[in-house]
Amino acid sequence: GQIKFERFRYDNCDAGMNGDCDFFFTNIKIVGGDGTEHTIGRRDAPKNKDNVDLTTVIPEITTVKLTADNAVTLSLEIWEDDSSSGDDLLITITNEAVEFDDVESGSGWKDKTYNYKNGDAELTISRRIMSCNEHFTGAGCNSCADTKKTGEYCTQCLDSKKMGNYCTQCADSKKIGPDCDECADSKKTGPDCDECADSKKTGPDCDECADSKKTGPDCDEC
Repeated sequence: GQIKFERFRYDNCDAGMNGDCDFFFTNIKIVGGDGTEHTIGRRDAPKNKDNVDLTTVIPEITTVKLTADNAVTLSLEIWEDDSSSGDDLLITITNEAVEFDDVESGSGWKDKTYNYKNGDAELTISRRIMSCNEHFTGAGCNSCADTKKTGEYCTQCLDSKKMGNYCTQCADSKKIGPDCDECADSKKTGPDCDECADSKKTGPDCDECADSKKTGPDCDEC
C-alpha cells in the first residue's frame, strides 16, 4: 500500500497565538507490516490559520507492506513554534494503526481522518493499494481472488469436500461426482462408501454373499 499526508486542522490558532500557528512536524515514522521503518525529517508550516495543506509540507508518498490485518502504524509529533514562550507540543501520535480495510485495490486514493484534542484537531491522510498479494482481491485485499478458496492465505477449498489447485478434485478418494457425494466404487454405498450397495453382498470388494448358504452372481442360488 501507499500513504500520503493530506491536511491538518487545528481550531485554536486564535487562542493566544496571535491568530497564526507556526506548525512544525517531527519524528514522522511509518512502520510497515514487515517491520520496515520509513522516517521523514522535520517539516515546517509557518503562518497558518486553521488548516495546513500537507500535500506541500510533507509531499512524500510512502510505499509500505501491510500487516496481516491490513494496517501499518504511524507516529509523529505536531508542534507550534512559539519564539516568545517556547515551542508547544500540540499532539503526540504513537503507533497509530492506519487501516486499509476500506480501500479497494487499484481504485485510487481514499482519505481517512483522525481526530485529536476532543475534536479540535484533525489529521487527514490518504491511502491506496496498488495491487493485492497473490490470491487476494477486494477492499483491503482481504477477499480471496478465487471464489472457490478460503482461509488466511486463500489456499484452502471453500467446499471441504474438494481439494487441489482448482478445488475440482474430491478430497475423499472414495468419492466422485460434481458434489463429491457419489461412491467411486459402484458396488459401495453409505456416507463413507464402506457399505455394500447390494445388501446380499459382503466383503472388502462386495463380491461375497452375505448369506453363506447362497452363491451365484446375485447370491440367489443355493
